[in-house]
Amino acid sequence: MIKVLIVDDDPNFREMISKKLSENNYQVSTAVSGYMGYTTALEEKPDMIIVDQMMETEDAGSVLCRKIKRDPLTNHAKLVLLNSHKDENSSQIADMEMEKPISIPEIMDLIKDLLPIERKVAA
Repeated sequence: MIKVLIVDDDPNFREMISKKLSENNYQVSTAVSGYMGYTTALEEKPDMIIVDQMMETEDAGSVLCRKIKRDPLTNHAKLVLLNSHKDENSSQIADMEMEKPISIPEIMDLIKDLLPIERKVAA
């Protein structure tokens, strides 16, 4: 089963995305801050992490993405950074950057596009 971690301080967004992904047979974990996102990533070892850029600080999402990419226990995860505007530097720290608001179909397409076929078959 494909594991997805959603790191966002907006409870409505987390709940909406979690519910839809769970309905589509994804194993979903959530976190409300960069710190919680990192500890959850270490515990759950998700295949994909969807991270909001602006949480407890303006750059919390970028900081989290850098930590995840540097850590050999988590650097396998595909990272999607959600931002209210495009940031040229985000492509250096995340596999994909998307502007908020983002729709459920866009998130579903992201997962299909970013995760290798082997993981989908094994799930």
